[in-house]
Amino acid sequence: MYTYNLTLIRVKDGDTIEGVIDLGFRLSYKTSIRLAETFAPELKTPDGPRSKERLEQLLVGPLTVRTVLNREFEKYGRVLGYVTANTTVDVNKTLVLEGYATKEPVK
Repeated sequence: MYTYNLTLIRVKDGDTIEGVIDLGFRLSYKTSIRLAETFAPELKTPDGPRSKERLEQLLVGPLTVRTVLNREFEKYGRVLGYVTANTTVDVNKTLVLEGYATKEPVK
């Protein structure tokens, strides 16, 4: 796994964000990031907007993304990763523990 600094652009839904990953050496990569092991309700369902709102609340302070070692991209081309906010908050795990998402195994 690799860990990169992340600048948030927007939250797309309860388990997907758009951001700029700092690759170092003044290189960056603008992409969608799918939260690994996290499955949030779709936006069109009653719980979807709540999950998205909670994700927005969690993404404060400095952000990092840790990519999945054996699969950095998932089937739709999004980066698959674990996001940390404010150096200590495991965003993926927090969404699951608080009931805004369920745990989905990395495939």
